[in-house]
Amino acid sequence: LSIAAGYLFAFLITYYYGAQGMGIYSITYTILLISTIISVLGLDAASIRFVAENSSINKIKTIYVNILKLVIPLSLFLGIINYFLSPFLADIFEDKQLIKTIKYISFGILPLALIHIHSEGLRGFKNIKLYSILRFASIPLVASALLFFLNNIGNKDASTPIIAYVVAIYFVFLISLVIWFKKIDIFSGYTNGTISFKYLLNISLPMLLT
Repeated sequence: LSIAAGYLFAFLITYYYGAQGMGIYSITYTILLISTIISVLGLDAASIRFVAENSSINKIKTIYVNILKLVIPLSLFLGIINYFLSPFLADIFEDKQLIKTIKYISFGILPLALIHIHSEGLRGFKNIKLYSILRFASIPLVASALLFFLNNIGNKDASTPIIAYVVAIYFVFLISLVIWFKKIDIFSGYTNGTISFKYLLNISLPMLLT
């Protein structure tokens, strides 16, 4: 389903916006992906281990909150960097249209990073179906539907695929947030543990390098 959804989205981009639209999307998506990988610091992959090793929901919540303390500031920082460096990055690829699309994806780094954290956490709970849907299939499916809608109401700008993708990220992020919060019963409170950032990073950074 994920492969089919990704192909559908790529097909729609090429069909509606041609090779130029696909090129703009590919470059912008790559910048988004690299920024997201850096911003999660490997903590998405490490979340599988953290969840699987801890039977206490309170301990998992403590780890989750500490992960957020690392991921949120870094994601926001990288978003700001991408936003203000968009003219410079566009000059590298000699395409001024990238200024607008890179600015758009700067707002998608944080929610995409948290989707990765939430989905991998669900994987740690052995909920592979939800993990697969949230991590791989849902964003291109929602983005395809949005792209079809936006094109049919007359939005022919080459940045439209990126707008559709970023909106899809926020939509899937909200779903992942509700599912994850329900899974760990977030509103029941948690006890501040002794989980250090050094402990988290010692596990996650080798995964980031991988």
